[in-house]
Amino acid sequence: MALLPLSELEAVNIILAGIGEAEVTTIEDVTIEDAQQALNVLRQVSREFQSVGWHFNLEYDYPISVDVNLKIPYPTTAVHVDPMDTESWDLVKRGNFMYDRTNRQFTFPAGTTVKFKVVWLFDFEDLPQAAREYITYKAARRFAKNVMGDEATVQFSQLDEQDAMARFKADEMRRADHNMIHDSWGTYRVFVRRRNTWLG
Repeated sequence: MALLPLSELEAVNIILAGIGEAEVTTIEDVTIEDAQQALNVLRQVSREFQSVGWHFNLEYDYPISVDVNLKIPYPTTAVHVDPMDTESWDLVKRGNFMYDRTNRQFTFPAGTTVKFKVVWLFDFEDLPQAAREYITYKAARRFAKNVMGDEATVQFSQLDEQDAMARFKADEMRRADHNMIHDSWGTYRVFVRRRNTWLG
């Protein structure tokens, strides 16, 4: 049997096992109250964790163009969208669209494309393994505190959570070091400028 990354079902069962609850076989249409609460806490922690913006879910120079109504739609799976520093627009989210605070309007000139820094929200199974582990440990401790009134009753300690975060940050650094020059034209330009300065 192949060893696969942690699934959302497995994460829920780890959370339940942390307080001695029986496993569930599915998270689709969960009817067991504790299992449903465990799933809710897992997803809440995942959203909070991803909202920080990490290398795996942070994208630079992401272009968004006006739609047929000359509005810039807000990406539905994004938690944070902000124009790049190279853009002159002062835009914020209002409803499902970007709002131009300078001109106090939702519409833009035809053909407008703005590049953004975007923090995406991903499903649990689309996250790096190290992120899944950290989210699961943190959710297990929060779940135990919510259900039992004492997070000390969970089998995972704060040290387990800290170790998982250390593994995640090490994984983040490996990914960022490998890709930082190629992921963003802006980053590349800064690198080249500094390299040329060093070389004289």
